[in-house]
Amino acid sequence: MSNIPIENILGTKSKIKILKLLVNHRVISFSEIKKQIRLNHTTLKKYLRELERAGIIKEHEINRFRIYSMSKKNPRAKLIEQLIKYWDNF
Repeated sequence: MSNIPIENILGTKSKIKILKLLVNHRVISFSEIKKQIRLNHTTLKKYLRELERAGIIKEHEINRFRIYSMSKKNPRAKLIEQLIKYWDNF
């Protein structure tokens, strides 16, 4: 498991929005994230790569489409998921 500081994971509003989308959808495509978050292609790709390197999210390729989901095995990903769900329902 990567030892990346939490501020690198939650450090931008856009990353938090990405994580919220992933928590609220079982899987979501790159293009759907881009449409909902309104980030440019390069920045979104960079943020997704950082979250994947940290083990927080998983990337899957299906018929040349990239889809993303929260990592189910990473305890930090589970904590982030719980935090977002708790925060949104409080």
